[in-house]
Amino acid sequence: MVRRPDLEEVRVNTFLIADTAMIPILRGEGTVNGHSFTLTSVRGQGLIARLRTRNYRVVTLKDKIDRLTELPTVEAPGNLLQIETGARDQWFHFDSDTLTWQAVEAQTNGSRLFVAFEEHRVARRRRSRTSGDYFRIERLPNGTPQLTPIKEDTALLLGYAHATYEADIEIDNTANADGSYSLPVEFSLPPAYRTMLELLAESHDKQTMHFSAAGWPLAVRLLHRLNLRPANGDIEDDFGDDHDDFDDDDE
Repeated sequence: MVRRPDLEEVRVNTFLIADTAMIPILRGEGTVNGHSFTLTSVRGQGLIARLRTRNYRVVTLKDKIDRLTELPTVEAPGNLLQIETGARDQWFHFDSDTLTWQAVEAQTNGSRLFVAFEEHRVARRRRSRTSGDYFRIERLPNGTPQLTPIKEDTALLLGYAHATYEADIEIDNTANADGSYSLPVEFSLPPAYRTMLELLAESHDKQTMHFSAAGWPLAVRLLHRLNLRPANGDIEDDFGDDHDDFDDDDE
């Protein structure tokens, strides 16, 4: 049975308290309101370390970021492969310049309709009004293409791994006068990464996420996992203790 956290960070510097025995320790470092704790002290890392020393199980947003699936190891793109398709199918490739899914035009060879993809790449196919299916493109020994179904998260992680195969990618963002940062989200993110980034943001809409000075270092840590480097505020923050209190079977 998985043990729940005694203290879990659910927003930047905001925690849920499961074990109220720790409240006297917390009061000197922030504000306690029922089962909610807001960290206001600059000694946050020290507080987490003290609680863990006393065998409290603490899960922070940093821990959650570090548990996101890493980019896989990929091979360089191979030869172009022709994939037969139906007239109503729409195909997309993950574009390394825009970090978005871009349409692939169908071609004809006599009566055959096909789309061309490089081997080792990922593809998205839409039929009718479905959200789409995702595939990894490989070549069988006889030269024919093999499409392996994969999940959206996996497809995007593979896409980022290919896009950053030779070097990290710089992305636009704005450093604001009050120490906060704004990040235009014009690129496709793996769903788990986007959910976490929205959790770190002070506010967001479909186009832009806004991060406080406290939340930005965590956002940068997440972006670095995708080999993305913000143009402004690309910091290497020292979060101190690398220990986390996730159980091995927590996901």
